[in-house]
Amino acid sequence: GEASPVYLYSEKAAHRIRRYIPKTRLIVVLRNPVDRAFSCYTHLRREGYETLSFEDALQVEEQRIKNNWAHLWHYQEAGFYSKQLKPYLNLFDREQIKIFLFDDLCKDSLSLSQEIYAFLGVDTDFVPDLEKRNVSGMPKSLLLQKLLFRGNFLRDAFLSIFPRRLYRDFVKQIKKWNMGDKLSLAPCTRLHLQRIYRDDILELQGLIQKDLSMWLK
Repeated sequence: GEASPVYLYSEKAAHRIRRYIPKTRLIVVLRNPVDRAFSCYTHLRREGYETLSFEDALQVEEQRIKNNWAHLWHYQEAGFYSKQLKPYLNLFDREQIKIFLFDDLCKDSLSLSQEIYAFLGVDTDFVPDLEKRNVSGMPKSLLLQKLLFRGNFLRDAFLSIFPRRLYRDFVKQIKKWNMGDKLSLAPCTRLHLQRIYRDDILELQGLIQKDLSMWLK
């Protein structure tokens, strides 16, 4: 199997998947588009790839897209799920597609995992590692963050002397020490995005037959 958030957003992926693996099974996990947009922003901000405030980044997003910035910076545009799902629903039998909500994954990840196993026709008794990854928070020192995770002479020198596993353990501890408070989304920005996504969310409800009213609160 393969997983990527790009497949849903891509204008070409659905047709290419249909062409090359028409009998495949597709799993989609949808997150509140406002939360997804802000989460993507905080990830790039944390890694030093975004320098603007979230609000300023939204203001320049259209121009960034015109300038061919990668999909990771399409914070708002990537959240119109109904538009993105339609090609898949038109090209594949409904029995080939399983759609879940991120909210359900957070509430009962084990049950959701077992439902996925049943959909894929594999052993439903397998218990996955459910430890949280990518716990959010902003680094106290962005310079230290860059030194740890991007290619540089210090990192290369360390890896030339010590085993890679030791480096990973070292980085894990330093990252934990360097992690500061989470960024918070301004209520007015959340309301602004909810209004932008409202029509798409209501259309999505009909497409997937799930109650999404909590995304508009």
